[in-house]
Amino acid sequence: MVKPNEKPTQVFTIKNEGDEDLIIERVRVSCGCVKVAISNKNIKPGKSAEFKAMFDTTGYEGKVNKDIYIRSNDPQEPEKVIALFIEIEHKSKPIISISESEWNLDLISQGDTTSFKFFIENSGDENLIIDRVNFYKHIKHNLVIPLIINPKEKYEVILTYDSTDHELGEVREAVWIYSNDIVMILVEKVYL
Repeated sequence: MVKPNEKPTQVFTIKNEGDEDLIIERVRVSCGCVKVAISNKNIKPGKSAEFKAMFDTTGYEGKVNKDIYIRSNDPQEPEKVIALFIEIEHKSKPIISISESEWNLDLISQGDTTSFKFFIENSGDENLIIDRVNFYKHIKHNLVIPLIINPKEKYEVILTYDSTDHELGEVREAVWIYSNDIVMILVEKVYL
């Protein structure tokens, strides 16, 4: 078992047991997370080459399987598959999600005020910390910053849009929510 974000390397030996040169024609992997290097693609009879496979575990957890395909001039087995198995420890982290990603106010009159409710949920296993929000001046909110949402809990957000000082026409604005997970953006569309 390896820790998250590690890059473990496994070294294999490819030995030519034939009586002609073994030529490695192509090496491909089932995922960009696996990087490979071979010391020699033309292996003389009775000689060996070192073959390294490095797995970048960033973004993975639990049991993971990936394959390496080696194509050569071996007449009995022209394509050899090396199966990589790795188990990555779980890394505790917050996971932010919002119940709505668009606030469509349709047609409203200048001077109207309307509200929108949605939930910010932490489906992770560490506290979610919202440390900053960016709103346009016409939007008020009930967020108290910093806002801490415990694992498996949610917080109801109420946004209020006041169109009193807004110019007529279509308006597209956004709300940015910054946290210790990722930045979420809520898009607002208004027709005045």
